[in-house]
Amino acid sequence: MKIGIDIDNVISNFNEVLLNDYLEHDKTLNNSGIIHKDEYIRKMFDWDINYEQEYYKNNIERLASLFKPIKDSSKYINKLKEDGNEIYIITGRDNGEYSDPYNMTINWLKYNNIAYDKLILTNAYKHHEKADICKKYGIDIMIDDSIRVCMKCKDNNIDSILFETPYNKNENRFNRLGSWEEIYKYITNKKINIILDTDTYNECDDQFALSYLIKNQDKFNIEAITVAPYSHKTRNVSVPEGQELSYNEIFKICKWLNFDTTDKVFKGSIDYICNGYDEDNDAVNKIIEVALKNDKTYILGIRSNMVRW
Repeated sequence: MKIGIDIDNVISNFNEVLLNDYLEHDKTLNNSGIIHKDEYIRKMFDWDINYEQEYYKNNIERLASLFKPIKDSSKYINKLKEDGNEIYIITGRDNGEYSDPYNMTINWLKYNNIAYDKLILTNAYKHHEKADICKKYGIDIMIDDSIRVCMKCKDNNIDSILFETPYNKNENRFNRLGSWEEIYKYITNKKINIILDTDTYNECDDQFALSYLIKNQDKFNIEAITVAPYSHKTRNVSVPEGQELSYNEIFKICKWLNFDTTDKVFKGSIDYICNGYDEDNDAVNKIIEVALKNDKTYILGIRSNMVRW
C-alpha cells in the first residue's frame, strides 16, 4: 500500500510549539492571554493582525527547529514501512516560509529516525496540490490534519485519515483518528481490493500467485478471479479448451486452500483482440461491477504484456 503522510501536526508537534511560543510572547505585549479559545492559535490572541503576521513570518523557521515527533509517530511509521508499505512524506512546507525547506525536512526526518521512501513538498496554501500528488503517485491513503486536503483527496477517490486536532474536532466526514497506534491498526486492518486475471493452467507461476492471495486474505480482499485466454499449438490446445483447463485449475486450488469460490470465478474471452475478441463476457462484466462498487481495485494480470479480456 502507498501511504501519504503530512508532517506538521501529523508527525511533528507544530501546534504545541506554536502555542507555547505565542503564550510566552504575549507576556511581553499586553499579557492578556488567550482571548478567543475556539479559534486557531494564530487568532487566539488580542494581537494586531499585521503584527501577528509579521511575527509569524520572522519566527516560524526558529520554531521549526523546536519541533518534536508526536508520540509513537516514528515507531508506527517505521512499522508500516517494515510491513512492506511505501511511505510518501507529503508536506506543505514549500510555501515561502522557510529558506531551505527540503533539506530542513530531510535532516529532521533523519534526526528523528523516521523511515520513508519519498519526500515531496507542496504549497500548504494550495490545498489541491497534495491531492494532485496523491493521484500522480497512486497513493492509497493520505494522512493529514487539514479538512480541505482530505476533501480534495475525497474528490479524487483517494482515501484519507484526518489526524485529530482542536480545529477539526467537529469534522465527521472522514476517519478522524488521534493517535498513531489507532492509525496503524486502521491501516493494517484495511484490505486491498484485488481482481486476479490468470491463465492458471498455462504455467505454474499463476498457481503460486493465486495461492499467495488466498493465504494472505488478511491483506487482500479477493473480489474476483477472472480466467484469461491462452492456447498452445504444440500442445494442440485451443483457446476455449485452455480456458476450461484454467477454470478447473482455479477451483482445484481454491478447494485445496478452503477458499469459497461463490461468485468469485469468471470466464473471460475465448479469443484474442487480434481476432475480434468477445468483450461481453462474465469476466468483463464482473470487473465493471467491482469497479463501480469500490473507490479503488487493483487488477493483477499475471502476464501484463498481454491484453486478454
